[in-house]
Amino acid sequence: MFRASFNRRRLQSSAFRRRFLLVLLAACVPLLAISLAFNLRLLRDHKQNAERVVDSLSSQAGGAIASSFRTANDLSRTLSLNSLLQKDILPRTVPDSWNQINRNILDLQSMIKNYLFIDGIDGIHFYLPGGLVIANGEDFFDMEDAADEPWYADFQASPAALRFYPAVSTKGAAEIDTLSVVRTLFNPLNYREMMGYVRIDVSLSHVREVLESCSVYEGALCALLDAQGRPLLYGGNSDASPLEALVLPEGMEEGAALSDYIALAGRRCLINCRRVEDTDMLLVCLVPSTSIISAVLVNCMAQLILLLVEVILLVLIMAMFAYSLMHARDNQLKLLNYQINPHFLYNALDMINWQAIDQGIEEIYRPIQALSRFYKLALNHGMDDIRVKDEMEQLRLYLELQNFRFANSISYCFDIETTAEECRILHMVLLPILENAILHGLREKEGHCGRIRIACRSEGRDLRFVIADDGVGMAPEKVESLLSHSTSGGYGLANVQDRIRLCYGGRYGIDVRSAQGRGTEVHVLLPAVAQNPPLRR
Repeated sequence: MFRASFNRRRLQSSAFRRRFLLVLLAACVPLLAISLAFNLRLLRDHKQNAERVVDSLSSQAGGAIASSFRTANDLSRTLSLNSLLQKDILPRTVPDSWNQINRNILDLQSMIKNYLFIDGIDGIHFYLPGGLVIANGEDFFDMEDAADEPWYADFQASPAALRFYPAVSTKGAAEIDTLSVVRTLFNPLNYREMMGYVRIDVSLSHVREVLESCSVYEGALCALLDAQGRPLLYGGNSDASPLEALVLPEGMEEGAALSDYIALAGRRCLINCRRVEDTDMLLVCLVPSTSIISAVLVNCMAQLILLLVEVILLVLIMAMFAYSLMHARDNQLKLLNYQINPHFLYNALDMINWQAIDQGIEEIYRPIQALSRFYKLALNHGMDDIRVKDEMEQLRLYLELQNFRFANSISYCFDIETTAEECRILHMVLLPILENAILHGLREKEGHCGRIRIACRSEGRDLRFVIADDGVGMAPEKVESLLSHSTSGGYGLANVQDRIRLCYGGRYGIDVRSAQGRGTEVHVLLPAVAQNPPLRR
């Protein structure tokens, strides 16, 4: 599109190329620096957020496991104090007859059935002296057989400890059938005499689901350990081999949670360790650092795409600026009104916006949405005039984007007369004035913040727009030079003045009122055109 219009001799000029490249470099370097700083901040924030997520999930899992344990522990206490055991079975060291033994079996089976409906309870088993019941290998065991069970040695070493025990184990924690709570049964006539045990089995799948709920990162591992650091059960999308080299942190207090980064099995991991409430068991969550970083890289890619869009936009703007300098004065109105066709940019921003929404990155999709709406208004259906209402919306979006950039340092208000909202004015005449108010008024103040007021009032058949700021203001000689083409700088008020007068005539234009240290007001007088035909590009 530009090839037929550019002056090739001017483009091939070495001085022109150097000036163009210097301006492009001066504009791109700050963008790259801001992007780098933002991504470093994003990496730190994501790391902290990962630590909070893992800690929160670990806390919830610990509470769920503690609840399952308390349910089983309370049930074992209830059964040990049941009147059937306390009055009819345990006191009878030697039953009166086989009828009594059979009655004991039936009564105990009936009692077991009453409690197996509890969610998560997989089985109830009694270990009693051989003379009280007949061992059947399912619900009733001879007390002497308890010594062969995998939980027996640990239970005898610390019978007062509150923990889960592996009920059936072959090679390792992954092959445990159930986790159990064990309680001693005493002779109600002599509490020094141990009569047996009651074992409550908790469903393995029930506890494993709780552990797997913590494994939201790739390669994460969540494990339930006993007091000696031996794994009882683990869940996640990784193998349990790192647990073999795990050294438990020292100095853990009751209920306290430790979170840190450690080197484990040749890789750096985030570890979160907490004691399961009311027990001596530990809940450990391990997350590889690479999983956290990979999630950040996805966000960085989205930032890189956004940066590339900004650079492309900047190059196009500069190309259009160079294009305008190469045309004669008799085409000035057409060149000054020419704007970038942002169809491709709007569509690209829309794509990036949906990617950011899918990833839940609010810091990206909020400014992208504002930028997308801004350029949709800039497209303006191919017309050079626009409704006052839409022009005000574009100014509001521009202020919103600047507040994203400058940490909400700009407060603003709009005071637009209702009858003026449907009038049509020349597009993009107010935005350069607003930009000057921010960059040369507010940003040069101490503290770099301030207030902007945008107003519109009807004056007969005309509209008067006022953009006022409480910035640093200007000296009278500076005010006089603003509308002169001799003023150095980029797209200034002189070009806006020319556009207005070329379109509407000499009685319309810009009036600047300012005083040093007291802010600036820029008045723009335009005709109030209610039904003018569209000015097509």
